[in-house]
Amino acid sequence: MLGKYNLNLNFNLYSLIESGFWALLSASFFILSRPGLNAWYLAWICFVPLLIATRDKGAFSSFWMASLFLAIVYLFTINWISYLAKEFLNIPYPLNHLFMGSYAFYSGIRVGIIFFCYKFLVKHSFLPDFIIFPLTFCVIWGLYPVVFAHSFAETQIVFPIALQAISIFGAMGANFVITLNSGLVFALFSGSWRRHWVLFSLGILVIISWFSYGIWQYPIWQKKQSSWPITKFGLIQPNKKASLYKSPIEDGYSKIYPWEMSETKKLVKDNDVAFVIWPEGNTYNYSTDPAVKQSFDAYAKNLSVNLLFSEVYQKIEASGKKWFNAVVWINSQGQEMTPYFKRMLVPFGEYTPGRFLLDPLLGLFNQSLPGLTAGKDFNHFKNKIATIIPVICYEGIFSEHLAEAANVDIKKRLFVLVSQDGWYDSKHQVYEHSFSSMLRAIENKIPLLHVVQNGFSSIVFPSGDYRLLTNYQERGSAVVEIPLAPDVKKTFFTRYPHLFLNTIRIIFGLMAGLALLKYYKGLYSEHNHRKNFYKK
Repeated sequence: MLGKYNLNLNFNLYSLIESGFWALLSASFFILSRPGLNAWYLAWICFVPLLIATRDKGAFSSFWMASLFLAIVYLFTINWISYLAKEFLNIPYPLNHLFMGSYAFYSGIRVGIIFFCYKFLVKHSFLPDFIIFPLTFCVIWGLYPVVFAHSFAETQIVFPIALQAISIFGAMGANFVITLNSGLVFALFSGSWRRHWVLFSLGILVIISWFSYGIWQYPIWQKKQSSWPITKFGLIQPNKKASLYKSPIEDGYSKIYPWEMSETKKLVKDNDVAFVIWPEGNTYNYSTDPAVKQSFDAYAKNLSVNLLFSEVYQKIEASGKKWFNAVVWINSQGQEMTPYFKRMLVPFGEYTPGRFLLDPLLGLFNQSLPGLTAGKDFNHFKNKIATIIPVICYEGIFSEHLAEAANVDIKKRLFVLVSQDGWYDSKHQVYEHSFSSMLRAIENKIPLLHVVQNGFSSIVFPSGDYRLLTNYQERGSAVVEIPLAPDVKKTFFTRYPHLFLNTIRIIFGLMAGLALLKYYKGLYSEHNHRKNFYKK
């Protein structure tokens, strides 16, 4: 008897070590494929080891193993959260690392839920595992609430051929094809493809078609964008330390003549630039101090330049004062045009979720929660030179949001994204934010200029080619020549940004509904069988 228990113990220990090895290998693939490390090819197989690790596991065991897998990944890739928690939320060491670990585990649960549903559906659905996996992944990955929603598509920025089809299906389409490939490779390993060889062949055809489309379209877009008229843009990179408060005035400058304005004068003097853009990360009191407004308007007029800058903007409405994270445009005649107010605010950073419920209660005590107000409308900065589609920091990671902003019948469109990435303590996170935002240029086939407070600032073209314009954590400026389309041609994704995701949600819903019906029908039959057995 003792020998039997030792055998079981050894077997379970071996199984645990084997599963742990495969899960850690999957985590390694995931980490190495991330922006900055750029092993893009590993993203296409990164879930294969985890699928192997959970092949003989039930739904609950798979849930915990997958949750632990992604928690490990996030511990290596979101270390900036502990820095942010300590420096800006005043959470002391070592509680700041506990805060980061809690967020990593919460994020890891997303993949745990994916694998739980996947294992349940494999058992109770009529579809093969290699189809169930990408459907389940994309639907739950998109629905699970996280503050920073990243995509597997961003791992492919260094290989733009793999991204051309997102102009049809969006970044979620790339997620689907990447996870489909992992499912197909696992089906080869497990032999499950033999039972569904027709669907397996169709899956292979999808992968081939995806890359074939990229090989066809990539040189076409390179040639097309090279024929467009060129417009010069200037950008300023102040490299000021991130702060929750207004930056102090530097020696030799003043509130009406900050360092950014001095650098703008040099840029305009030495280069024929149409626009100069300052990044997010400082407020100049333009909307509240008449002296600042008068000075900035005068400089834009005297320099004959369109000036764009980020501002915490005050607007007085019937309900009282409201504050917005805004991009202000002063045209070359020195006139302030209608600013753009950020529509997608950062939860717990720029606003408190549930504030509409809490404010009436706090109002009884003459108190209110601090925070910014979200803008309601898209606002395009349009003149004869270009049509600027302003985007502020966090908004750049949302595919559908920017597609809706780009869906206008206007020529010479350009995304201008301004960011404050000084919250990060590592350039790897800056790469991640930049690469994630670059997808919007490929989805909509519109150039995207990303101006970052601390660098890297970059330009990405409709083909997916990109160029870093400034160094990380260096003060300076740059001039970039950007080709702008002289006609209005919208991509399929720009016109129908929700179509692909809603389609797979419907398919997933039907599949899950039928699986649940089968499951409960089985429980009911088993209950009746037991009831009849005891009657006899």
